[in-house]
Amino acid sequence: MVEKRTGIYGICFQDGKLLCGVAQELDVCDEGTWRPPHVVADSGYEHRTCAYYATSTKIGRCGPEADGSLGACSNFASRCDDPDAYVSRDPTCFITHDGGRGGGGGGGGNGDGDGDGNGAFDGDKQQREVVWDILPFGGKKSASFRRWTTYGKCVPPGMNDHRCVWSPDDCTEGEFYVRNDPECTADKIELGACLDGYGYCTVTKENCQNPSVPYYTHQDMLDTFNANCYLAALPAIRTPKAPTVSPVDAAVASTSAPVATTATATFQLDVDDFISESQLESEESLTTSSSTESSTTGNGLSEAMTIGITVGCALVAGMAPGMAMRHRQK
Repeated sequence: MVEKRTGIYGICFQDGKLLCGVAQELDVCDEGTWRPPHVVADSGYEHRTCAYYATSTKIGRCGPEADGSLGACSNFASRCDDPDAYVSRDPTCFITHDGGRGGGGGGGGNGDGDGDGNGAFDGDKQQREVVWDILPFGGKKSASFRRWTTYGKCVPPGMNDHRCVWSPDDCTEGEFYVRNDPECTADKIELGACLDGYGYCTVTKENCQNPSVPYYTHQDMLDTFNANCYLAALPAIRTPKAPTVSPVDAAVASTSAPVATTATATFQLDVDDFISESQLESEESLTTSSSTESSTTGNGLSEAMTIGITVGCALVAGMAPGMAMRHRQK
């Protein structure tokens, strides 16, 4: 059975602040602070948790689209229409998905200091969120969702088949690189690994750093260790439930509902017709039937009680002729 392994990530410092989940060395890293994935993942390393969580791993963002909308998340400037507008690390660009403008959340305890997100929408659709199954200490359970982050692919000449990859360097001789495929999400990106006592899946062989830590391609890992290295599993998506109607609002709405056909319901609606508008606007008058604010008749009886007595008398009066007729028949 093939073992599935997700990517392992490194760290660096930016202006003295720890950045978790750095897939490969970036220009924003302080000089000399980059530590590759297999080093960070070592059991004795101080920031070891930074190596394992997609919730903390961020990439960059392309400049705005032609219509002014937010640019796509991307791992390289060369994949953008305007490489000069590329930002190499955006705190709302996860390797799995785009968290949207000003959103984010989901970061680990040591990350970019992301906020909770101010809501990401897909057109006119209701706000959606991703939900993480596994979190580092201090991580957030959910984050805003705008769209999946997608990547490029390597295509053999004359063939419809392809491989979703991290970069054009992953293409072999004769294959050509397509910089983006909407179907190439993080769960389909094939990775190789640095073999340092264990095969640590990584986005580039450059992360292995020296000959003592050899690099195995994706196919090498499958053939040698029966291990499938890929970028990351996709989190689940949820749409928050619509706000529920409060009992007070529901009670007010019920006064305009169609009259029911049963005698009991009709009688209740008739009683409600006697409740004043000011009482309907009061929560207490809707939730407390014996409230002292309820209007009363001159002899101290409530209107509902008065109506009940009146209807009761009417029923008795209506029954009297029938009882008299049966008495005469006897």
